[in-house]
Amino acid sequence: MCASAIDVWIPGCPPTPAATIHGFAVALGLLQQKIHAVDYRDPTGVTMQPLWPQIPPSQRIAIEREARRLAGYRQGREICDRLLRHLSDDPTGNRVNTWLRDADDPRLNSIVQQLFRVLRGLHD
Repeated sequence: MCASAIDVWIPGCPPTPAATIHGFAVALGLLQQKIHAVDYRDPTGVTMQPLWPQIPPSQRIAIEREARRLAGYRQGREICDRLLRHLSDDPTGNRVNTWLRDADDPRLNSIVQQLFRVLRGLHD
């Protein structure tokens, strides 16, 4: 079985000839970068820091993935970001409890409880 990855998305159903040509040009540019191992970097030398550096990447990814699965792409990301912000500011979880109490949303409460289960599963 062959695994494949999508590098270029061409919009339209069916795509217009101009969109197809543009998609091929982008794909060829990506292919050339991969062949020549060209990695374009910011010339200022500024490196980007992750949003939550104190939380291990594996935990951030697992939490965000589960939040998006439970609440959808956009709202899942918002819930994940807010939860991680509260946990990084207050590891005891008091800010999370205040947030959930103020929101008074049973669905949000359920999602956050599930995200805590994912966090505990990563620690065990």
